[in-house]
Amino acid sequence: MILKALCFSVFILGLTSCNSVKTKLVYSAVNGENKHSRALDFNDTTFVVGGQHGTVSFFEGKSNQIVDSIPGAEDIRDIKILRGGALILMNSGENGIIWRTSQGMTDPKQAYYEKGQFLDGMDFWNDKNGVAYGDPVDGKFVVLLTEDMGRSWFPIDYENIPYALPNEAGFAASGTGIAAVEESVIIFGTGMGDTARLFVSEDKGKNWNVKSTPLKSGESYGIYSLYFWSKHEGVIVGGSYLKPEDNENNCFYTLDGGDTWIKGGEGLGGYISCVHGTKDGEFMVATGRVGTYYSLNRGKTWNILFNKKFYSVRVSEDTLYFSGKEGVIEVYSYSLKSQN
Repeated sequence: MILKALCFSVFILGLTSCNSVKTKLVYSAVNGENKHSRALDFNDTTFVVGGQHGTVSFFEGKSNQIVDSIPGAEDIRDIKILRGGALILMNSGENGIIWRTSQGMTDPKQAYYEKGQFLDGMDFWNDKNGVAYGDPVDGKFVVLLTEDMGRSWFPIDYENIPYALPNEAGFAASGTGIAAVEESVIIFGTGMGDTARLFVSEDKGKNWNVKSTPLKSGESYGIYSLYFWSKHEGVIVGGSYLKPEDNENNCFYTLDGGDTWIKGGEGLGGYISCVHGTKDGEFMVATGRVGTYYSLNRGKTWNILFNKKFYSVRVSEDTLYFSGKEGVIEVYSYSLKSQN
């Protein structure tokens, strides 16, 4: 491991008004020169960004460290901070690999390895229990579980998970194509096939339902990101990174777990790689190659937040975290204006 300080800039800018949202840029940094960064997570005191060639930036207050190279890492596409500062890091590339660190960026250990698997994302119900998913192997999506804070991972029993469609796959654009909801619900989205689908299990992968969605699918199209705040209510977004200006059927929301869908997305400019929001879904932010947007009505309509483009976003009750192209990192405080 090579640890080195990263030049960490703090900007105190004037408030910018975006209709019903005020934002202020408070941090700006880079996660390794020219290393695209899609993995992103935060807690009350820390945020972490991961990217190409295993580059990871760990922020605690105003301090910062970079691990220049996690051995064997191709691209860190998802990351999770656990209690005590332990990190779970997921590789996307030729091999499916998950690492766990003991605290911060200290002593990464390989917790899972499978040659030839492409992992798309992961999520946790709590610090102890989590789930990861990846593209189909032998016709079925890879689904992995951990019950020991990410120290070990094991595959589900694949007998009851339905087969993938021809060409169907997940997307690792921001690690947000999967959600671990309530106590035992797994939801992940797909694309590339004739239909963009939602795979849903209410018992941690023992049994599955697959639900078709009206989101545009096909080559380079599908569900790139989803955000569910309950097993019934959530939003799916997508489009095509190859045709970023295409905003046809790129956002829908559901009130019944995907049995029926309501068209959203009015105001979105095109392809969206990530959506995230507050715990009740009342405030959401979506970002991609056409800009960054917010919604105050659970995804029905969207307004431009700013023209900057990112790969990933995470939303807390008062802070927005972004990571993107060439390792750019930006953090904003925000407040919602009174609607009176």
